[in-house]
Amino acid sequence: MTETSPPRVQLELPPHIPVSNWTLSKSVIRLLGTLCTSENPLLWSVWLGRRNKQADVEGPYYVLGAPDRQIEEGKGVLASSTSLKVQHTPFLMTVRVISHSGAPVPNAVLDWWQADTEGNYYFADYTLRGRVTTDSDGCAEVLTVVPGMYGSPHFRRAGHFHVWVHAPTKREGDIAWDDLTTQLYVCEANDSHALESDIANYYRKPRLGNMVHAWNVPTGSDSSLNGENAVKTYMSLPPLAADDMATFKRVEWWNTQLADHGLKIVCGANVEIRLSEKVGWL
Repeated sequence: MTETSPPRVQLELPPHIPVSNWTLSKSVIRLLGTLCTSENPLLWSVWLGRRNKQADVEGPYYVLGAPDRQIEEGKGVLASSTSLKVQHTPFLMTVRVISHSGAPVPNAVLDWWQADTEGNYYFADYTLRGRVTTDSDGCAEVLTVVPGMYGSPHFRRAGHFHVWVHAPTKREGDIAWDDLTTQLYVCEANDSHALESDIANYYRKPRLGNMVHAWNVPTGSDSSLNGENAVKTYMSLPPLAADDMATFKRVEWWNTQLADHGLKIVCGANVEIRLSEKVGWL
């Protein structure tokens, strides 16, 4: 029996959507407010930082009004075709949102923002910013780029994705979940050393548990490596496990959609985000 190719969808790599001056102004006002309340270091450590071990600080670069980037249920695209073709490497991030007991949380909205591979954030438009909603299994697959490190040598931030998980609206009889703001870290060779020297550690304790275990899709021979079966690797990441058929199927689906653009998934990661049950009215 011959295998059939994954179905094709109309893959729209997002254009540059401008951010208005009014939206930027509101975002700055909001930032100043959060620095005095929820993002205040003392309040964060005893409030949001204690409610979920995956919680992390929001940081100063959130912009209101990020657009919906969904192209199909549980699938979204953040990176433009120009970015993927010319500047950066396609990265497939799969996030599964679950409850404290491990049950999937569908219809959670991931509000996502990040730097590009050179460590640059964008504010004139919504480049590398957007929203994706989890599917019935609590999963969201996001096509994006590897987030780069940034800052000076002694005040450097490890590469990371910012994700604000908006819990689904509570219906009668359902459990109410806390929203969660977190950062998911991508480190060279999956080495957490970069997190140990992250400047955010001056703000809160190191979030070593938020480092994703990224993988690489081998792309061919590399003469700089020893051995007949040596393969090219990106960021010295380990190869995707041969028995991880679910991820291979995801990569195959995305590669089918990207074929018309001359692109392929090079690397990625899978991570679970566990929501906490809401307690009280806060």
